[in-house]
Amino acid sequence: MGQFGLNFAYVNGYELKQTNSSFQPLVDATTNYVYLSFTKTVDPGGGYQAITLGYVVNQTGIPPVDSIKLGEVDTAAGIITTIRNENNKFHLHSSQMDDDIDGNLNSINRLVIQAGAAYPTIPAPIAGELFFRTDLLQLYVFDGGIWQPLTPGAPPGSLIFTADPGGPPISPGEMVYVGPNPPAFPLTVTQAIATAMATAEVVGASLGPVPPGAPGPFGTYHGNAVTAFYELVAPPAIPAVPGAKVWLSKFTPGAITTLAPPNPTARKVLGVITDNSVFAWPGNPYLTILWAPEPTIWVP
Repeated sequence: MGQFGLNFAYVNGYELKQTNSSFQPLVDATTNYVYLSFTKTVDPGGGYQAITLGYVVNQTGIPPVDSIKLGEVDTAAGIITTIRNENNKFHLHSSQMDDDIDGNLNSINRLVIQAGAAYPTIPAPIAGELFFRTDLLQLYVFDGGIWQPLTPGAPPGSLIFTADPGGPPISPGEMVYVGPNPPAFPLTVTQAIATAMATAEVVGASLGPVPPGAPGPFGTYHGNAVTAFYELVAPPAIPAVPGAKVWLSKFTPGAITTLAPPNPTARKVLGVITDNSVFAWPGNPYLTILWAPEPTIWVP
């Protein structure tokens, strides 16, 4: 056995790799079981144990003492016909992070991705790096220029819009309009607010967090149920109950309200509440509404 793909192993998360060839006799026309053995030798000077690594091959499949199975090799007519690597489990402990990772050749069973309320800057992120925004409950990947949300694409009844690069992040459930500077291409969106006709022309509700300059899915289909962000004004002027009509807020960008905004205002009805079971004032101000926007009117 030499450079046939079984010349390394992972032990407690560490790669033990042999760069020089090692030759072991294989029995023809049978299955040969390959093990990495550990011969422990007591160090008289320090009381520690030195470990000598070696290969053991047998045809019984019975593992030697202090060994780890690397795989199986089938032979026939004097050649190797099949190599099956062993899917060994590994365990990696970080004393600095006081955390553990468990896995095997095919999967990682426990892995914590770095997380926080702001994107990491030191050290500078690299393309492919993952980060979980704890404030947005969203996983992001760095594309080499900006942090992009990991979204499965636009679900039925929605479209992908790009958040205004110069605007604030768009949070889940916020209403958006095309702007602020159309008709630039690609079209960008930002939080809608009922202070002017242009900024009240809502085109969709965000289905997830979208950072500035990034694409994201927005619910747009008339008659769909969408999650909406309820205006953070305490106490609510009108109870958020199913059947209540909702308007675009005049005070909180992107939010809905159950009270018609005071005059003067760009009056915009967005639909009716269909479910308030996830609503818990003020910690979870989200409602499910039937997306049925009406024409915007100006009320002086």
